[in-house]
This record gives sequence, structure tokens and C-alpha cells, in this order.
Amino acid sequence: MNIELFTLASEETLISITVFSAAFFFFLYQRISILKRKIAIYEESNASIGQISLIELDNISDILDNLYKEYKKVDDIIYQQMASLRTDNLELKPRVINFHKAITNYSQNMQKMFGNIEMNLSKLHKMSKDCQTQELSTPLSMLNKNLTTAIAKLERVAISSNQQSDMINQLSNDFALIKRGHGVE
Repeated sequence: MNIELFTLASEETLISITVFSAAFFFFLYQRISILKRKIAIYEESNASIGQISLIELDNISDILDNLYKEYKKVDDIIYQQMASLRTDNLELKPRVINFHKAITNYSQNMQKMFGNIEMNLSKLHKMSKDCQTQELSTPLSMLNKNLTTAIAKLERVAISSNQQSDMINQLSNDFALIKRGHGVE
């Protein structure tokens, strides 16, 4: 069966197998030679390695001690900063909550007030239609124009109040996310 395999293989395949086999054995021979040289060097320097290893162990011990001291310093600094952040966050949380409540209440009050103004303006507009239009047409048209402008401005203020309330809500959510990120909550 092995003979059949070689007869079925092409000449290029057999040549490539031979070349790769030779390269592999040459590589293997080189690696063994290098390892033998390294073993010889290690055997020659075995006596000095003991002394060098003791010196290196002392150096490593000193380095580890210094690293541990630096680690403790950094750990203490981080702990102090985290404690400071926690106290700052604890002091800031009630203020943000109160600010959020105040803005929300102000926004709701403004919306109610704008609703009342709009309702009263609508009533005034209906009442102005019932009056003599010729006598009141000029002042009422000016008043109507001014009222329309005032209503538009009030609506913009109401929208702005809603946007500010939404922004406060977003800031509150961001603040809570920052607190969670610092592990305060």
C-alpha cells in the first residue's frame, strides 16, 4: 500500500516532501546543537549563578517592597478621593432633588397660569365679537394683535419651561449614573 502511494504521487510532490523533510531535519539538528551549547554554558556558569541569583532575589525583594509601598500610597489616595466624592455626592443629592422639585413645581405653575391666561383671552376675544365692531374695531384689533403676540410668547415660555424641566430630569438621571459609576449609591 505504501508503494502504491508513492507511485500515485507526482514527482513534484515527492520532491517537495523530500525537501521539506530535509529542512525539518536540518532545523531539528540546529535546535539540538543550540540547546547543547546552552546546556554547556549553564553548566559552566552554575557556580556563579547561585551568587547572582541571591543578589537578584534581594533586588527583587527590594523592588517588591517598593512596589507594595507605592501601591499602598495609591490605594490610600484613591480611598480618600472616593470618600470625598461620596460625601460630596451625599451633600449634592438633596440639593439636586430640591432643585428638581422646584423646577417641576415652577413649570407646572407656569402651565396652569398660561392655561388661565389663554382661557381668559379666549373669553375676552368672544366678548369683543359681541360688542359694536365699528366703535371698537381699531383698539380691539390692536389688542387682539397684542394678545396674539403675548399668547405666542407665553406658549414659547411654556415650551421653554417644559424643556428646562426635561433637561433637569436628564441631569438628575446623569447624576445618578455618575454616582453609580463611582460606586456611591
